[in-house]
Amino acid sequence: MKPTTDDIVEINQILSLWAHLVDNHAWDRFGEVFTEDAHFDAGVFGFAPVTGIAAICHMASQDGHATGLVCCRAAQWRA
Repeated sequence: MKPTTDDIVEINQILSLWAHLVDNHAWDRFGEVFTEDAHFDAGVFGFAPVTGIAAICHMASQDGHATGLVCCRAAQWRA
């Protein structure tokens, strides 16, 4: 089934909001972009997979989470 234009717009809006929340460390607002039973796997960055908004918020707020690594690496590349 091909997504409609409305589907694509809604997906882009959610992804944009998620990026905004991550950039602002607004973990307490993750309920706006994740369902209660969401599963997040950041294993490639050394984090165990987690399920549920509270667990995702906790994981995202930890030192060394992917958002911190990406920012750090981007700064190194610019140097």
